Amino acid sequence: MVLGVGQCENGLYVLDQHHCALASIFSSNKPRAIVRLWHARLSHPHFCLAASLSRIGSISCSDKLIQPDYSHCNGCQLGKSHWLPFSLNNKRCDTPFNRLHCDLYGPSPISNVNGYRYYIVFINDCTRISWMFPLKHKFDFFDTFINFQNYITI
Repeated sequence: MVLGVGQCENGLYVLDQHHCALASIFSSNKPRAIVRLWHARLSHPHFCLAASLSRIGSISCSDKLIQPDYSHCNGCQLGKSHWLPFSLNNKRCDTPFNRLHCDLYGPSPISNVNGYRYYIVFINDCTRISWMFPLKHKFDFFDTFINFQNYITI
């Protein structure tokens, strides 16, 4: 089923408003569906949105929205679920460089002027001093880690 025809312009598809399939979507004989189905089709917005769209004629609902009830929508329930918080941990290493934390970021959508697209951060658990190293390739991590380990053991 073709819903619309368009051309790609700068990475965005612009629909031709005069295409017959696109015009049939906005015609007067819209398919009727219950509010819950429209809620799912529209990516789970607030139920009042379906009522508003029905009032202006964009969609046709076969039932009336009386009161929104999100308890019956699994997608909304999953979207509202939360992770349990991390337990507070104030324990730090007593000796510098006894424990290191590292974080590797990348690839960055834009490389810097020297061509770096990855970045690694080493954090000393005892002192919280951080070092950041730019990397051109992800596989440069291991060599950078070995060099940093040699640097801190001098």
